[in-house]
Amino acid sequence: MGEIPLYLQIKSILSLKDTSDHRRQLYSKVTLEKAICYSLMAERVVKIRKGIKHLPEPELLPGPNGSIDVVWKGRFCERGFIEPYRILLNVPIEDKTAELFYLTTDGKRNLKTNIYLHPSLFYKQ
Repeated sequence: MGEIPLYLQIKSILSLKDTSDHRRQLYSKVTLEKAICYSLMAERVVKIRKGIKHLPEPELLPGPNGSIDVVWKGRFCERGFIEPYRILLNVPIEDKTAELFYLTTDGKRNLKTNIYLHPSLFYKQ
């Protein structure tokens, strides 16, 4: 199965409605824009700290409480072994930080990093 284009992932997330009030969106455009901006920073952090030279296209997923999850899945070679990895970036709705996790095959979380970018990147002044 091929990858879903980014614009369709965004459209799908924005179409999710509250079950008690179908007029209310569960996910905001602002949070999605923030997730996309943070994902660029997260890629740089992972490349520097984990030595992964190329990350595949990320997948945008609805997260808990209106947050957006950005997920990269792939494999890289470390010490002669091909290791699968999963990188999770959770971008919450309420603040300007996001948590970045590098998940190992045994489910352990490491490389927990808070990512911060200046709010002027997200909001027109």
